[in-house]
Amino acid sequence: MHVLELRPRFKLTSPLEPDEILNRLDARRRDNSDGFGVERTGAHTVLSIPANKQHYWSPLLSVEVLPAEQGALIKGHFGPRPAVWTMFMFFYMGFGFLGLMGLFWGMSQYSLNQLPWALWSVPVAIFLELILYFAARVGQKWAHDQMEDLRAFFLSILNA
Repeated sequence: MHVLELRPRFKLTSPLEPDEILNRLDARRRDNSDGFGVERTGAHTVLSIPANKQHYWSPLLSVEVLPAEQGALIKGHFGPRPAVWTMFMFFYMGFGFLGLMGLFWGMSQYSLNQLPWALWSVPVAIFLELILYFAARVGQKWAHDQMEDLRAFFLSILNA
């Protein structure tokens, strides 16, 4: 995992054919004895933690099963639920936009020989973005055990 990566990704190869893997995922979804969520659309599957163990930072594992020369190529990434991801992206974009507007306004003030007080929005926006980044990293650390649970669950399906 890259140090700055907020949505860790991985690739696996399997000797199993893609249809076999997808059939195993469907069988696990129907069985559901362990409570893990399995939602499949075509070759794309989203795995989630059992509902009684979920918290705000609970991750999802998105998996795509693609045909390969021998078996299947499996691409996956861990990430937060869509509502959490959307909220973070909204704030990242919002703070970035405010910093950029402050930069433009401050540079206009500077070019007009006025006091460029609006330039203070740039370091404030950067500071707020850093706070968001570190909040996401803390959330990722809190979700690490559940990420490992999802990984183990998926590997148990592959190795069944």
